[in-house]
Amino acid sequence: MNELTIFEISFQTKSIQRKLQAYEINVLGQMQIVYEVMCYDHAVGGYMSELTEEVLYDALVRYDRFPLYITTNFDEIREDELHILERLKARPLNCHKHPRYEGDQRRTGFYCCIEVLNANDLHFVLSETFFRAAWSETFIITFTRPAYQLKTSGKWIFKEAKFTHVLDAHDGLPFILPSHDALGFMWFANGDAFKTVDQLKTILPDSYEMDHIIDTET
Repeated sequence: MNELTIFEISFQTKSIQRKLQAYEINVLGQMQIVYEVMCYDHAVGGYMSELTEEVLYDALVRYDRFPLYITTNFDEIREDELHILERLKARPLNCHKHPRYEGDQRRTGFYCCIEVLNANDLHFVLSETFFRAAWSETFIITFTRPAYQLKTSGKWIFKEAKFTHVLDAHDGLPFILPSHDALGFMWFANGDAFKTVDQLKTILPDSYEMDHIIDTET
């Protein structure tokens, strides 16, 4: 039997705050707890992104809150990435594009927020995009469409402008990020639905052994 290890982490820990900074995420309001789920595949003797994708899909279907939104980044000068985007649009799916910046110049890359309406679309979108979470600069799953805020820092020739993702925690909904090159995922819990790890376990597939570890990092 494959295993799921669930690490319970305080939202205020330095590692979580660094993660949010790396993903350029601004959280409005106070999150409660973060559950990091690592997926171990005994068939290969290691953690696997393919298994993580399966577990994440099952959890999102059991949570059953559609539409949900998967936000990632693409580069318009890379044909392989644009081919993925074309397959997504051919479904058809609503794909909302947002520009990116480097310094004060527009980049060739852009953020793409994909609206997922049901379990069939979710399976398709994850199969097309989740592998990119191992190296993509952005991969966020939310249950409301993210907002964007353009921030400019520095002065004169050293100024930098970039969009950050704004997630409003006041709505009581979680959001999800990949972890460890997509070998696991992080469930950022808020509101009453996931105050305890047992509540999270109700939406995780029950065909896995589960281990719960409380992270004491400050």
